[in-house]
Amino acid sequence: MRKDGVSIGIVGRTADGTELLDGQTVKTRVLREELQRMFPGAEILCVDTYQYRRRIFSILFSTVKTFVKCKHIFVLLSRNGRTFFFPILTGLNKIFHRKMYHDVVGGALPGEAAARPALRKQLQRFEVNWVEFADMKDELGELGIMNAEVLPNFKRLHILPE
Repeated sequence: MRKDGVSIGIVGRTADGTELLDGQTVKTRVLREELQRMFPGAEILCVDTYQYRRRIFSILFSTVKTFVKCKHIFVLLSRNGRTFFFPILTGLNKIFHRKMYHDVVGGALPGEAAARPALRKQLQRFEVNWVEFADMKDELGELGIMNAEVLPNFKRLHILPE
């Protein structure tokens, strides 16, 4: 922990050391960079979920470490990651009582939530579920998930001169 005592956790795919540029990876990397820029004295702990099935024990250890050290945890997972990690994250949060923020990756969440009552319950345990479109917020609301807010997708663009 840094001298100012602030630690922030991120659970998502950063795939450090690779050239992956898919939406989930870019979104997670940009969030990490922005948190580092906004909170320069904070320790940012990342649980990199890249190829999590091959690194299950180290990822589980990193996840527990993040819950021990961080009061605020940002979660950016796609469909498979949600299926695997949400039960773990919400279970750990019953013990540690952290503020978890879910930044939705992809557009499949409303359909997944409609098909899986357990997922609906897990989504309600986040402080907020940031979705990319108003339609997604409305669909989740119809399923009883009232903690959804619209946060349009973003990425850092380097504008070229004319």
